[in-house]
Amino acid sequence: MNSLKKLVLFCLLTFGFTSFIIAQSVDTVWLSSLDITKARQGWGDPHADKSVEGNPIKIAGTTYVKGFGTHAGSALYINLKGTALSFESQVGLDDEINGAAGSVRFKIYCDKKESWKSEILKAGEKAKVKLDLNGVKEMIMLVETTDDGPNWDHADWADAKFIVMPTGQMLNLSLLANILKL
Repeated sequence: MNSLKKLVLFCLLTFGFTSFIIAQSVDTVWLSSLDITKARQGWGDPHADKSVEGNPIKIAGTTYVKGFGTHAGSALYINLKGTALSFESQVGLDDEINGAAGSVRFKIYCDKKESWKSEILKAGEKAKVKLDLNGVKEMIMLVETTDDGPNWDHADWADAKFIVMPTGQMLNLSLLANILKL
């Protein structure tokens, strides 16, 4: 085995395959920077960085600068093209409902498979989303109404962001396989 192969094999075994392939820098793409006007929802209009009523996003007493304000039932399709590494968000009903009896369930489908869902959330409750998107091409974000109906289902995807690789930062895996003759 030549010295380059030994070095590559050493790096893979010592630092892990993922650490070797992924460059150290990543970019953040905020959900609200994408075209959310294509979202479908049960009432009102979708809002970037605001609640469905146009107020600052606030869930369980915490105000968020970034996010997507919507209303159940809602659906937002995102074409990731396999470029995202992960998605993170805090989700819940916006505090603008002042404790009213709304309740929702958040769901995420990746490449047509359910990948994450929250418990049923009511006013004052929130959930954290942290989802691996490595290789995912399509993502659908849903907010569903529950048995109590759609009233007061003012739902927020707060601090919602995608972690993506900067262009040109991935090593060519076929080149790596050729080096190792795997």
